[in-house]
Amino acid sequence: MSKVDRKNLKAVTPVEVVQKNNCLVKNIAKISEKWHKRWPNIEQPWPVEGTLNPDVVKTMKALVSTYKADQKKGKKGEKRKEKRQMELGILQLFEEEGQRLIEAAKEKFEQGIEKMNKNAKKMKKLMAEINTPFSHVDAVKKPPPYEKEVKFKEIYPQLPVICQEGNYSNKR
Repeated sequence: MSKVDRKNLKAVTPVEVVQKNNCLVKNIAKISEKWHKRWPNIEQPWPVEGTLNPDVVKTMKALVSTYKADQKKGKKGEKRKEKRQMELGILQLFEEEGQRLIEAAKEKFEQGIEKMNKNAKKMKKLMAEINTPFSHVDAVKKPPPYEKEVKFKEIYPQLPVICQEGNYSNKR
């Protein structure tokens, strides 16, 4: 992403967040671009606008701390060591901002859950009020259940059945 494209975007980038919160540290954007150019082929490359992702920051810390670590002698070695410490410090700033963001998201999530629980309790209360009958209306009366047994079975005994078998014909 070029510098012109970044200026057209309205979103706040991680580099801008770190610069705003740490105004004494200079060249954060320049170093972020340097990391983007230096390691483009890793699994999760460093974006030009920076990132607050703790996994990417951890990977970058490992890469920065081992970059040309064998040069320890002379002025170049001292200068490289100072740059390495400065870059690790900037990565630490990105990591801290990421942790703040994660903590804020967790807090907001927990507040949302609490709010949902309160709303659920209110809804249960409202549903109980809705389901109760009105005070000015008589309660619906249900008919008594039908009885399957006959109580008067012994009072009226069954009469004997008369057999009416036979040959009946219309011959007169």
